[in-house]
Amino acid sequence: MARLPALGADDRSSTRPLYEQVAAVLANEIEKGTVRRGVPLPPERSVCEQMGISRVTLRRALGTLADRGLVVPSHGRGWFVNDTLLGELPNALQGLTEIAASRGLRVGSRVWLSHVREATLDEADELEIGPGAPIYELHRTRLLDDVPVAVDHARIPLEVCPALTTTDFEQHSLYQTLEANGVTPSRCDFAVQAVAASDEQAQRLGVPVPTPLLLAAGTTFDHASRPIELSRVHFVGERYRFRATLYRRPDTHRTRSQTRR
Repeated sequence: MARLPALGADDRSSTRPLYEQVAAVLANEIEKGTVRRGVPLPPERSVCEQMGISRVTLRRALGTLADRGLVVPSHGRGWFVNDTLLGELPNALQGLTEIAASRGLRVGSRVWLSHVREATLDEADELEIGPGAPIYELHRTRLLDDVPVAVDHARIPLEVCPALTTTDFEQHSLYQTLEANGVTPSRCDFAVQAVAASDEQAQRLGVPVPTPLLLAAGTTFDHASRPIELSRVHFVGERYRFRATLYRRPDTHRTRSQTRR
């Protein structure tokens, strides 16, 4: 692997934290291909010597890159540059187009259903609209660098964004289209479970039946907490990763000795 660049005097005089500068340099080397995807980074000691930094600074930089999905730690083996396995940033609501762009990947879609129909009773209840109200329904196969990674099923009340019916979603992003029409997806409540690929899903994803898939079923809300989308996305587990940040709640239970007066 090519030698990593050392930080110059100009970099060190910057007001930007040193670990962020190191993270930016490493990210640039990954994007250029100097550090290839799927291979390990040099040992920490070697990187520190090449870049002229401390191990503490390097580890903070690597933590930043890990949060962005560019590198992953491997116990006992060091750090690896992430390959084509894709995933969201922790606690960030992003469309696949945005995620792919952040990783330098080419996103594509194959639309196999795009129409308007009446909402069912269950859909009307979840979207807080009247039964039979028009909804826009979209089925797509999503691809990254021409490799199918997911089948996507979205249902959106037509009143939310009438422009959906005239948009080519093989060329445009769903979330970006919503935002261009004044609708901002702000939150998504979703659940993830493992399911077996159906015959149709397997065919569209190019995997055998019954390959395990990750099903993410969610409801997306706008900034006013109005439900604007029902989504069901089946991901190929070997090609996608979900990340989450979990917080432990403070213990609100008191022992008898603590509450005794």
